[in-house]
Amino acid sequence: MTATVYAEETLRTDEPVVLFAIDDRSLPWQRGVYLDMRPPVKHPDNPVLERGREGECDFWRAGQPSVLHEDDRWRMWYVARHQMYGNDQIHIAHAESHDGIHWEKPELGLRELNGNSRNNLVDCAPGLNSCTVICDPDAPPDRRYVMVGEDM
Repeated sequence: MTATVYAEETLRTDEPVVLFAIDDRSLPWQRGVYLDMRPPVKHPDNPVLERGREGECDFWRAGQPSVLHEDDRWRMWYVARHQMYGNDQIHIAHAESHDGIHWEKPELGLRELNGNSRNNLVDCAPGLNSCTVICDPDAPPDRRYVMVGEDM
């Protein structure tokens, strides 16, 4: 059953209901909320996160970001790809920004790559080809961030 619910109506049904969040008529209790579709506008400084230099973890590709904003700082975890010995290597890397446009890749020292750990790789299982990070601010510091990813 698909229900159309208007702003002042109360949804009452004993059957399963499918609501779509793609229009401003299917969402119950939407007072003060509306759908406004606009075309994307490319920022003139794109790409805002550039690939690394040859030999770095994101030389081939830096993409599929998961971004959080906290304490006046943007934090990004992204899929980093490079080639090693002819094989495509996939890792998760980290970057930070104060404005969401200019990003820095801090040396985390958590994982070794090409003989040293002076890189921005996150300590997680290699081979993840996607990641999503969530933050629980009430959790202990060593459990505050949770990453979910899909491997190949």
